[in-house]
Amino acid sequence: MNKFTLSILILFVCAISLQAQITQEQAKTIVLEYLQNEVTPSYFLYTNAQEPSEENIVLTTLNEEIIEIEYACWAFYLNEHPNLNAPCQHRYLFVKEDDGNLLELITSNDLGPTDLTEWTLVYVSPEYMDATLSNLSISVGALEPVFSNDIYNYVVNLVEKEEITITATPANPSAIVSGAGTFPLEIGENNFTIHVIAEDNITELDYTIVINNALGVSETDLSLITLIPNPTTGELRVTSYELQVTSIEVFDIYGRAVSTHYSLLTTHYSINISHLPAGLYFVKVYTENGVFVEKIIKK
Repeated sequence: MNKFTLSILILFVCAISLQAQITQEQAKTIVLEYLQNEVTPSYFLYTNAQEPSEENIVLTTLNEEIIEIEYACWAFYLNEHPNLNAPCQHRYLFVKEDDGNLLELITSNDLGPTDLTEWTLVYVSPEYMDATLSNLSISVGALEPVFSNDIYNYVVNLVEKEEITITATPANPSAIVSGAGTFPLEIGENNFTIHVIAEDNITELDYTIVINNALGVSETDLSLITLIPNPTTGELRVTSYELQVTSIEVFDIYGRAVSTHYSLLTTHYSINISHLPAGLYFVKVYTENGVFVEKIIKK
């Protein structure tokens, strides 16, 4: 075989070798496919290099165990217990650079690699960062709008209730929820915040509930107050007949006052809400005998 032919053959073999090299993304895919049916729902996955090791790789754990791999590989560190301070088992996975074969080693009484800053986080299971609720409910009244895990602000309209129980269930059972429980109610506006901290101890969400606890109005008084037309395109006529209206407030479904009218001291009044977007609103009519609350629809 002449020198030229030998050079071509060497180049051809090198090209095949280069094509066979496993990239970091391919190595991560191999590891994730290997782990998907084994690990707990929440975990961190790290890699310690941008390029696979060219020679022997030697790792030292915090409990001074030494891991030594001879072949060129991608190294991964799996942390399944990120909230534990006590030593526990940890897993190291090595993906061979040339053929993608995987080797797993488990260390005991370990807190991880000696220098985690040398490792790059490449994957976090979504459950670990989930701070949403799977359920939010109240013992009296109804949430407006109906609960959805991606809606974070709610309004409840009640009449002279003494207490309320708020129940909140996290989507990830390992998330921490605060702000739920049984609480006394005052007449007027009551604000509650359900705070959720995800399992990663970083991701947080707040769900707020504004409870409007109105002073009771007798059935006779209710029959003396009307709001028309409902639905309305803009003008809303408030008639209280024998009761004097002292003020009127319009709230959106998130409990925000969007239109306020003070010191009316009259039995008939018109307000214009044409500037408000179409949707559901709550009108609170304050009278000398109490507060009247009614839902209206703005077209």
